[in-house]
Amino acid sequence: MSGLSRTLAALICAVLSAGSVNAQEVRVAAASDLRFVMPEIVKAFETTSGAKVTITYGASGTLFAQIQNGAPFDVFLSADMEYPKKLEEAGLALSGTLRSYAAGSLAVLYRRDLGFTREEVASNAIFLDARVKKIAIANPAHAPYGRAAIRYVLVPPLYEKVKDKLLLAENVAQATQFVESGNADVGIVSHSLAMAPGLRDSTTVGVLPHFLEPPLEQGGVILNRTTDKDAAKRFLGFLDSIEAKRILRSHGFAVVIPEDDKKIAQ
Repeated sequence: MSGLSRTLAALICAVLSAGSVNAQEVRVAAASDLRFVMPEIVKAFETTSGAKVTITYGASGTLFAQIQNGAPFDVFLSADMEYPKKLEEAGLALSGTLRSYAAGSLAVLYRRDLGFTREEVASNAIFLDARVKKIAIANPAHAPYGRAAIRYVLVPPLYEKVKDKLLLAENVAQATQFVESGNADVGIVSHSLAMAPGLRDSTTVGVLPHFLEPPLEQGGVILNRTTDKDAAKRFLGFLDSIEAKRILRSHGFAVVIPEDDKKIAQ
């Protein structure tokens, strides 16, 4: 083979090699509270990595069940730590990859046309008011934010008094939609979804943050069915970057940023 031929062959190999890197794909199963923050994170990751990310959103418990049944995901981002921990314990996730990537909090949505004051919303009196016929929460059977709504807001004996008003959504994003559409009068949802531009600027729906103590810690893990472990590791690792943490913080999540070592919640 001549020198020119060898050079051309090397160039072709380099192009094909680069193409294979760019063809990397990370399939992510993500909790519904990440619906508005993930597009920004994915864009930043794809720009720097050359990999492609596809996202499937759902209630953490629903995604957990799908993964147990063999759903082809590389990374699972849950709204709690328990579901990814269970996958690791069951051998369905790569050992040592479980990490906390953010902490979430609750927000109370309410229909402005019902005339409630912020004081009424903050005191939880809104849930007992006769004007409130439906209270939307994510189904606590498979949604961490639904369980948090009952544990931290609708605490006994309040829960017993309002349980017949509850409108259970498939996930926290749907609970948000129920209030926005008028199918529910009040909703207990994630702060991250309540901060979405459509709700934040709405004249129809009011938002009052209801921070959790402790916050709802959210975890991610790499699944053992991954077809590209390196790309999956790079994506999960990117969530620890200052760039990703700033994006998460701007959408209402609490994160620890190394540069100031402060826990910040919007």
